[in-house]
Amino acid sequence: MQKLLWFGTVQGSLDDIMYGVANPTAEEAKVKASYVGSNVLDFAVLDTIVHPTVDDPFRGLQIKWAVNGGPSMMRSMVRCRDFVYLESTGMTTSSKGERIGYHILHSIAVPGAPELHEHKIIRGNMTLYHLYRQKSQGVVETYVKAFIDVMGDMPTSIATFVSTKGVVSVWKLGDYAEMKKLLWLLKHHKTHQDSSSHFCRVCHKDLSGPLARRQACCICSGCVCSKCSVPKKMHHMSPLTRTVMQTSVAVCTPCMRTVLRTSCLEVAQAEVERNSREDSGSIKCTSSPSSASASSHAW
Repeated sequence: MQKLLWFGTVQGSLDDIMYGVANPTAEEAKVKASYVGSNVLDFAVLDTIVHPTVDDPFRGLQIKWAVNGGPSMMRSMVRCRDFVYLESTGMTTSSKGERIGYHILHSIAVPGAPELHEHKIIRGNMTLYHLYRQKSQGVVETYVKAFIDVMGDMPTSIATFVSTKGVVSVWKLGDYAEMKKLLWLLKHHKTHQDSSSHFCRVCHKDLSGPLARRQACCICSGCVCSKCSVPKKMHHMSPLTRTVMQTSVAVCTPCMRTVLRTSCLEVAQAEVERNSREDSGSIKCTSSPSSASASSHAW
């Protein structure tokens, strides 16, 4: 069994980090794994016990299943490990009145999720504790304690490397939260500037020349030059293939300031509210006899 202890600081606010931690759906978990590079190949949410609310958008309690393929350079030598675990996320308050974010994962046995010997996947066990505290403005203190048993005959050095890779990916949570905000604004608050203009919407530089690097902001569609835009790589789920894709985009500096000013807490609350409305609508739509019959056949 690998025993790991990691502590340090990451950039961002506590709400930023917790927004990056939360992944209530399998799709979000896959996108997060792709962004932080955790070597996780597949995810499934087996059951949701506690749902997030508008008042507590980072709260969640779920039973999940995940497959870890290990480092790509070692996959020809190392068999995949899968884990069935209880995952709990949320915020609490210390005895001193400080807000503390937590993320706990603990392996459990679920009768409906047997080991996948036929796929040559080894069932591992783990217990991970993550604690986050706002140390100062823009700096979050992190504490991670992990007990991971990858089982099988994996050499200790490789087992330690595989375990450490997943634990220390927490340092990317702030950047991942920023990308999630950018995706949210792109999906729900997209504006439109004159994309046919030959002048940068920020510095008004003439971009009509053949050598001018003219780009369109993914948020406002405005024409911008390279100096007035920020390149970003977006990880998102393809609606056609249901796999994670990477797309390079440009964001103009005014829209980037909007992204940075947008509160992760408010975005998380808006997501919960929107999901609640969509769930309510789906319940109403399936209340008719014909819809209920169709749903029963789908199951």
